[in-house]
Amino acid sequence: MYCTSPYFDQCKRVDQTSQRNDEISLRFNRVLTAYEQRMIARAVNSTIRNSQATIEPLLTNDGNLPEDFPRNFLEIEGASEDTIKKLLFVYSQPTDGDVTICKRRLVGYLEIIALYV
Repeated sequence: MYCTSPYFDQCKRVDQTSQRNDEISLRFNRVLTAYEQRMIARAVNSTIRNSQATIEPLLTNDGNLPEDFPRNFLEIEGASEDTIKKLLFVYSQPTDGDVTICKRRLVGYLEIIALYV
């Protein structure tokens, strides 16, 4: 926006506010897109009945796939406690408890309801 005195400061504030609103809108859309993707992925994962079936990945709020995301249920079963807790942390889930509890928590978060750790 082009402004001349004496309104320059007001125009500058409007530009800054507009830019900030654009940034908030972009961040909101990114989070909303990730949320929608996770809903769809959980619906797909809820149909898994085989421990070798591919897990539909859940993206993080920034739209990325977490490092070491398990390809299937067997990879969750074989994963280390550190790997499982890192995944829970990335998804903002509690990381307390032993490895079995954490694996169950991750399986629940991924919405894999027919297989158990």
